Amino acid sequence: MTTAALSCRDVRKQLSPCLIYMGSLGTKNEDKCCDGVRDLSTMARTPAAHQDACNCIKSEIGGLIRNRKDTDDKLNKMKSLAKDLPGKCGVNVPYEISDSTNCDE
Repeated sequence: MTTAALSCRDVRKQLSPCLIYMGSLGTKNEDKCCDGVRDLSTMARTPAAHQDACNCIKSEIGGLIRNRKDTDDKLNKMKSLAKDLPGKCGVNVPYEISDSTNCDE
């Protein structure tokens, strides 16, 4: 049986509440964000799916950071919130959540 690849659309759908969470600097949508993180973790069962998710997350975080006109302190806080999401939401992922993660490792 072949498992379908995890699309960026799937990743965006699950993690859209996290964009609000990070954009609000952690004041909004934490529960919904964690629900999406846990759902995505369940969907990404294979190394290939983890790699697909990693690349999509990296792209989404990078886009969010690049498109913000915030101070460096706020951008660093958003990056920190993203990095801490797996632990906060009780999931393990085989990569760091960052706009600079090497998803091929």
